[in-house]
Formats: sequence, C-alpha cells, structure tokens
Amino acid sequence: MDHMWSQILQFYFPLANGSFGIERETYASEAGRGRVDLIVTKLRRCTLIKPLFLEAKRPPPENKQISQHMWDQARDELQANIDKWTDRPANMAVFGIVAIGLYVKFYVVPQHRTRLEPLNGNDPSFSISTKSETVGEALLYIRAQIG
Repeated sequence: MDHMWSQILQFYFPLANGSFGIERETYASEAGRGRVDLIVTKLRRCTLIKPLFLEAKRPPPENKQISQHMWDQARDELQANIDKWTDRPANMAVFGIVAIGLYVKFYVVPQHRTRLEPLNGNDPSFSISTKSETVGEALLYIRAQIG
C-alpha cells in the first residue's frame, strides 16, 4: 500500500525544484530503530524537517471490516514514530496519515504539543476511491500548512 501512497504524495508534494522529498522505509531518527512507511521532508533554513509521516497497513481479509483496534494500533505506531524524531522544532506542527487499505485518516501534532490529534476535530476515515476529493483537499491543506 505504501507504493500507492508514494505516488499520491509525489503528486501533492512535488519533488521539483527541491520543494519536497519523500523517503520510503526510513528511520524517524538516527537513534530510533522504528521504520516509517513514508516521510515527506522539506529543507527549511538549511535544516531537513519532517512535516508529514504516513503509516500504511494492508486491508483486512475479504469480508472483514476495519476494526477500531486496527485504527488505534496504526495510529499508535504513527505516534511512536513521530516521537522518535527528537530534534523536531517545538514551534512546528507535524502531520500524520494512517492508511488501511483504501481508507485513510488524517492527524496533526500541533505546535508545542506532542500527541496526535484528528486533523478536523473528529476522527473519520475516508475512502480514497469514493472520497478522493475530500482526501485531496486534506492533502492540499497539509501542503499549504507546511509551506
């Protein structure tokens, strides 16, 4: 699934002119050993920042729903990976995406905070096949916030 998301992120966070970078299966920090599925990077004032982390999981077997437990586990893994980025500037928001199959949830760690919060106040999941416009709007919003 992270191959699909790599393509989606390259569209919304273009690599042209050195604007953004996309790292796949990378470590969140030099000291941490947990690998992040995808990280969007950006060069800001000669420092590489990591404003967007994505955790992608396989969908459940056919005829099974995505359980709340699956969402919680993926979100917790995303939180743990963001926590490993120890040199994160406190005045910088970090965004997170959890994808399970074709469904996605968006999160943010606001400035001067450490915990993930739902991006839009509640915690809905969106299907990229039926709610692609909503998913695209969320990604454009994140890109605008990153600058």
